[in-house]
Amino acid sequence: MKAVRLYGPREFRIDEIPEPQTGPGEVKIAVRSVSVCASDVHYYLHGEIGSIKTSGPFILGHEFSGEIVEVGPGVRESLRPGQKVTAEPVRPCGGCDCCLRGDYHLCRNLLFFGTPPADGCLCEYVTCRADFTFALPDGVSLDEGAMTEPLAVGVESAEMSGVRGGETCLILGAGAIGLSALQAVKAAGAGTVVVVEPIKERRLLALELGASKAFAPGETDAVLREFPGGADVVIEAAGAPEAPQMAVECTRPGGMVVLVGIPEEDRIAFKASAARRKALTIRFVRRYKHKFPHALELVARGLANVRSYATHLFPPEKTAEAFDLTASRSDGVLRAVIQF
Repeated sequence: MKAVRLYGPREFRIDEIPEPQTGPGEVKIAVRSVSVCASDVHYYLHGEIGSIKTSGPFILGHEFSGEIVEVGPGVRESLRPGQKVTAEPVRPCGGCDCCLRGDYHLCRNLLFFGTPPADGCLCEYVTCRADFTFALPDGVSLDEGAMTEPLAVGVESAEMSGVRGGETCLILGAGAIGLSALQAVKAAGAGTVVVVEPIKERRLLALELGASKAFAPGETDAVLREFPGGADVVIEAAGAPEAPQMAVECTRPGGMVVLVGIPEEDRIAFKASAARRKALTIRFVRRYKHKFPHALELVARGLANVRSYATHLFPPEKTAEAFDLTASRSDGVLRAVIQF
């Protein structure tokens, strides 16, 4: 099968490699759409994220959709060849303390697609665990299906924020994760939701997707005027070094800060005094846990628009262009999608 493999920073090659074999409890999926995530770009530019390093050749990609071509023994009858599906790109061990208490997303031995040592889905076929594979609802396209993964992160962020109804929220960053968090907190019943984002096109999209107002990062005073006393919840999805400090400054005493952005350098900094005096609750998001069904439901019910995320489409032969565009954040790109 055809696979796009990373051999080193900024070096992709298209190789022919063997197709994966379908085991018990697995489905083989013909990959159709793969969305480029910011974490993929970290590996493309630097060959690493924090302590995790690639050693090529390696297949990136974890936001994807496709069609089932084969089911293994023991797969539930609701999954069958020809179905359009997406899948959580995970293989937890099932035996560690985290898995046994139900926190498979924190599995000590987790294999996550596109994160060494597990190859990703920038290839023609992948095998996935059937219990983590989900049929796309009627009317949901394959490109939308690939966006289920970032939407699930937004849903997880919204749940961790504790939004139940009427809370004021500030979202820092309006990439796919920030926009997903925006739509998820709105669906959960949030009141005023304001977004801070440096890219004009993303600010405009945030307004279309339900934000009350959208500001540039330099407009902190304007943001604070929207929240006298501070916002109930701040979700930081920017990954910028200054964003955690802004989150702390803009949260009310006793409020909640949810950190989901991945910083370029493996470090997060904010003034301890402000966070301590406000007695803030600060939570970190680690991907998601059982959020794909809810994310797909939001799309099917029209409560989350992920179609707008897929701003640029590329064939596999132009994968490097897709990654370069994503890294530059130019031309209004939100998600570059590689179609097989």
